[in-house]
Amino acid sequence: MLKIRQSGYILRFYRSNLSEQLWIDPRMREQALEFFHLYVTEGDCILDVGANVGDTALVCALEAGPSGKVWAIEPHPTTFQYLRGNIELNGIRNICAVNVAAGGSAGTISFGNDRRDDMNRVGESGISVTMERIDDIVPADCTFALLKIDIEGYELHALAGARRVLEQTRCIYFEVSQLLCKGFGYQISDLLRFLEQEGFAIFRQSSPNSVERISTSFNTAEVENLIGVRDPCELAERTAWQLS
Repeated sequence: MLKIRQSGYILRFYRSNLSEQLWIDPRMREQALEFFHLYVTEGDCILDVGANVGDTALVCALEAGPSGKVWAIEPHPTTFQYLRGNIELNGIRNICAVNVAAGGSAGTISFGNDRRDDMNRVGESGISVTMERIDDIVPADCTFALLKIDIEGYELHALAGARRVLEQTRCIYFEVSQLLCKGFGYQISDLLRFLEQEGFAIFRQSSPNSVERISTSFNTAEVENLIGVRDPCELAERTAWQLS
């Protein structure tokens, strides 16, 4: 069994894009995962939408500890088995893995089945998967310290099915891309306005130790991760980052 050792956990070398990239460069994901190491604390409840093989969920579970809980949502059945395998490999008991796609309504949808598994998305020809609203996936009485969502441009549609969860969420970490959003019929600004209306102030990382607030007109041709928070002071306290 080939294993990839990371900070505090192990990943099995599955035939997945992320596993192969980490085999080549085990430090490739360090910068991307730094936020979760800093932000998540003991006892937190975390929701990971688009969990892939589980490195983000594992980091969050270890930081949240036995009194915390992580819900890891992954729609592709093969990738989901890799996710479960990595959870079992590490003996993690505070992750609840759910094999569904997150959307604005319940049903069955087509989903990509490309070998580059981290690029598969809703609406591509490939396989059929079950879709559910995020509000129907997780317990109604749970308050989330963090919601991470990375689903290749389908974020706005999935979050439309998560209004109750968003009301009970302190921080959201999400991916944006002009091209990916456009593929699902909306602009980055539409997603940012939606989150602002839900009570979140939006920030982007401007340096390794600081973030800057951005307006809902923000746009980028790159793929970027942004942060939405209800209380910017809480973001600064948890990460020790400077706000501007």
